[in-house]
Amino acid sequence: MKTLAALRTVLLSSALLSSSACKKTDPEIEGLSFVDDVPYYYFTNNDRLWLKIKSGDEWKMENTRGYQRVYRASVIIHDIQKALYNNSVGTCITPAKPEAYQDVMYIRLARTDSVAGFSELRFYREAAQRTGYPAGGFDPDKSEFYAQGE
Repeated sequence: MKTLAALRTVLLSSALLSSSACKKTDPEIEGLSFVDDVPYYYFTNNDRLWLKIKSGDEWKMENTRGYQRVYRASVIIHDIQKALYNNSVGTCITPAKPEAYQDVMYIRLARTDSVAGFSELRFYREAAQRTGYPAGGFDPDKSEFYAQGE
């Protein structure tokens, strides 16, 4: 009888423990979510602090010698959830599934002085570049904010 009572206690305890166990969820990574199991690198609220430029806004650039040049934002293109494809996969009949999605913002800055010309800035989110990795590459499980200019 003691054995049967002890067995009941063990089974009841096991049932209670297993029913109250929490389901493990993946940790949320800032700037990374998934769309149909494809990574989506999206702008965060902190990223958006850099992206508040409007058409007509002026930026003054100054070099170390104090020479200034003024640029005016003339064209701003938001490409939200842009699909990134691997060009080596797929055909014209069956296109490749996107490898990832990313948020991108292009800003064309026109010079305001007498010399015609423009610069373009690109702000984007994508997989984090691996550091200290001999072959380079990206870590698709991390998201980073990048800026590139011409």
